[in-house]
Amino acid sequence: MNIVGISGSPRMGNTEAILRMLLEDLGGLGVETELLLLRKLKIGFCDSCYKCFGKQKCTKEDDVSIIVHPKILAADALIFGSPSYFGSVSGQMKTLMDRCFPFINMYFPGPLRGKLTVNIITYGRGGGLQVAHPTFDQWCLGMGMNIFDNLSFKALEKNDAENSNTIRSRLHLAARELFEATNLKLRDKSDNIFPRLLATEKALSDKWKR
Repeated sequence: MNIVGISGSPRMGNTEAILRMLLEDLGGLGVETELLLLRKLKIGFCDSCYKCFGKQKCTKEDDVSIIVHPKILAADALIFGSPSYFGSVSGQMKTLMDRCFPFINMYFPGPLRGKLTVNIITYGRGGGLQVAHPTFDQWCLGMGMNIFDNLSFKALEKNDAENSNTIRSRLHLAARELFEATNLKLRDKSDNIFPRLLATEKALSDKWKR
């Protein structure tokens, strides 16, 4: 079992600490894990060139297409983490979301379809949660992924997450639940319930379909 975590925080703070703790718990269950830090990668913006459409592969050559995309495609489950900035996910995470357009589950089944995700938001005062989590939700829906859990943790000061027994306990539970759900999905293919395609009759006949 391979589970990949992706941190969208621009700094080494609570979001990264939470992802590390969760992946450590999963590692203790025998899961192969990896943490990708967007802050350390060279990521270009999506410029809506549509060269990827129908090919399920981004034509831009940077760390997203060379490093991140292959790892999320190979993962059995994914964990996304972002701080809440200005009422939504971080710019780094949103850029990754945009760059995943080649995998959209709209005109045909996307390669991420049915993959389990856990989406984590860290916040200081909570004002952005009403938008940050729906941003993750809408994106996962567009990719065809199944949201297994949405978690949010208040962590204002730098080491709040690592010093919180409440957060650690919740992560222990999240790790166990995600492990069991992913294990079931891998063992019993009949358990795979894929989200519907986000398409209408008009979309299926659209001129820019390739």
